[in-house]
Amino acid sequence: MNIAIRADASTTIGTGHIMRCLTLASHLPQSARITFLCKRMPGHLGEKILQQGFRLILADIPDGISQEHEAQLWCELLTESELSLLIVDHYALGAAFCGVMRRLSQHIMVIDDLANRLHDCDILLDQNYYSAPEHRYKALVPAHCKNLLGPKFALLRDEFNQQLTTRLPNHLLISFGGSDEQNLTAQCAALLPSLSNYNVTADVVIGASYPFSRELQLQIAHYKGVTLHENCHYMSELMQKASLMIGSGGSTHWERCRVGLPGLIITTADNQTEITKELANAGACEWLGAYEQFSPDLLIQKMLFYFQHPDALFALSRQARNIVPPDSGVNKVIEHINHLHGEKL
Repeated sequence: MNIAIRADASTTIGTGHIMRCLTLASHLPQSARITFLCKRMPGHLGEKILQQGFRLILADIPDGISQEHEAQLWCELLTESELSLLIVDHYALGAAFCGVMRRLSQHIMVIDDLANRLHDCDILLDQNYYSAPEHRYKALVPAHCKNLLGPKFALLRDEFNQQLTTRLPNHLLISFGGSDEQNLTAQCAALLPSLSNYNVTADVVIGASYPFSRELQLQIAHYKGVTLHENCHYMSELMQKASLMIGSGGSTHWERCRVGLPGLIITTADNQTEITKELANAGACEWLGAYEQFSPDLLIQKMLFYFQHPDALFALSRQARNIVPPDSGVNKVIEHINHLHGEKL
């Protein structure tokens, strides 16, 4: 069985697409031959893909080429005569790309959350929270397409289904994803010394594509009660230990909600805004605006409010936990993949 996954990571676009595809790939049949198709860019995470035992084709795809042209390049690079499944997790690719790839692939699955273009696929997954998700893709996918919509299909690693530790009072988790091109991590960490009178401690997490690691190490080296974690593989433990998280939108929303961690969210990309607003309206986080309007004073004010009002903190936690059901996760997606049109892969 041959399966290909088309997704990218870089210091500019972040690591979320690759990370959620790695979670999905790890739950596919062990007998499957899984190949990641990635564009060569700074921060591409190719080494991580190989470390997890998957094949990788890292290609120099020219900027600005058409979707059809890109698909033809991948068809030439793939040595398989036929794919059982192609998974596409890429905002720049739509029906035109998949239409060409149909020549090679028996089935196609698309992972999306923008709902801004046509798709040619048999399964569409949008794991994000919307008040009326059923209408978003109605005119964008074929009639036969199975839509998997909402956080009950969130691609979460198994660690998020385990109770690992208990929360520490006044303990922060600061994490802005795998790259954090705006360096909000350092800006937020710089506020920690001003909270020393409130016994605030913190875990600060940066990813493999974070470009300012050396500067951050020097910055927080003498901060009391602050621990830096680089490219860690125990995010669930850190989330369950914290009483409040400062971070961005994206896939981290569902990890945070699964463990009931309250969040103060600063969005770092336009595609995070609608989802974060929906979650804030549901009382599952507090949105502090986009990174361009980052206000240190507002962030300090909000942190102190929640640390001093445990009832408000608990309300955020309860609503966040309600967003991602206990039986949700990648296994629900695998069930639909295994039974595509009644045909087990």
